[in-house]
Amino acid sequence: MNHDKSVFLATQKKAKIDNPSEKDISMIGTIGNVLQLLKLPDGTVKALVEGQLRARIVRFIPNSEFFQVEVGSVVESEISSAEGVALTRAILESFEEYAKLNKNISKELVRNVSSISDLSQLADTIAAQFSFKIEDKQQLLETIALDERLRSCLP
Repeated sequence: MNHDKSVFLATQKKAKIDNPSEKDISMIGTIGNVLQLLKLPDGTVKALVEGQLRARIVRFIPNSEFFQVEVGSVVESEISSAEGVALTRAILESFEEYAKLNKNISKELVRNVSSISDLSQLADTIAAQFSFKIEDKQQLLETIALDERLRSCLP
């Protein structure tokens, strides 16, 4: 962390496995930038990470201390601008209604979401506000078709 603040984050398929192997790690995850590290009194470290982009594990690099991987980019499909505009409008309207019912979502967040022009980022930001199970969030992360990811943000 002293040199490069980038990390690749991937979920463990089954949380109950104490010593996971390579087969227990999801192959698609997120490259993120570590914004802050906080060492807790019990010795654990809490990290604040900002996701940057999706990535896929190309191969595991032998390392006895932690999982180290080589990653490649995940290229998502594109959608027509007309479909993008229609989906964006429907998603923003639905999200505003959801925010009115959910007191944990601030008006500032709703404004920020409304200003996101990148459709992939819009889908990810809104999906992060939902109480999905980890498996559902992983499935969404692995969804390459942008139109499918955007539709998953609709009720």
